[in-house]
Amino acid sequence: MSAAAFALSLLLPESTKRELHTAGRFHLTVHFALFVLFGALCTAASPETRKRLPLLLAAVLLGVAIELTEAVHFQIKVEIWDVLMDICGVLVGAFIGYLLLGYLLLGRKR
Repeated sequence: MSAAAFALSLLLPESTKRELHTAGRFHLTVHFALFVLFGALCTAASPETRKRLPLLLAAVLLGVAIELTEAVHFQIKVEIWDVLMDICGVLVGAFIGYLLLGYLLLGRKR
């Protein structure tokens, strides 16, 4: 879903893209919510911690890479609050995914 949203955003005019990346009442909330989803999916993808940790690290690195790419492309400073929201989102999502995974595994054992 996020890949489709990103692909559609490529069709927007440059001025709109520039405004969406740095403005908006829900800008940080959207960052947080999207990375909560990524964190939950990465955690629920495998019951093994050894497999989960690289996925969670990849989700964090994705957030950092997006912000660095925006900074270079749009000639702006790295938005540190966006990076922090991405990291917090992954951590909260990982916790939610862990709880969901535990709930699903307990449900299967009954």
